Amino acid sequence: IPEGLAVGWIARKSMASPWKAAAAGLAVEAMTLVGAWAEPKVDASGAARFGALWSAAVLAIIAGSFLFLGLHAVLPVRRRAGVIAVFVGAMVVVAIVRGR
Repeated sequence: IPEGLAVGWIARKSMASPWKAAAAGLAVEAMTLVGAWAEPKVDASGAARFGALWSAAVLAIIAGSFLFLGLHAVLPVRRRAGVIAVFVGAMVVVAIVRGR
């Protein structure tokens, strides 16, 4: 649910039309289903070809892309009090939780 809300918020902030934002959100979430179907095959072949760090590299690229999109959705409203602080704070919490 949080990921879906984030994707919807990013799509709505980056597109002028609510209908285009909804279509983009649906397209992005449809890729989740495609990824769930393809992941077992891709992970096995990627690990065989590139080694054990294959999954970490793919997740790093995906996370970086998501942070890039999220940051660019936040930047236009950065003058509102607390938007950047909340964004950075969330990233710090994620880093602390993942570090354990």
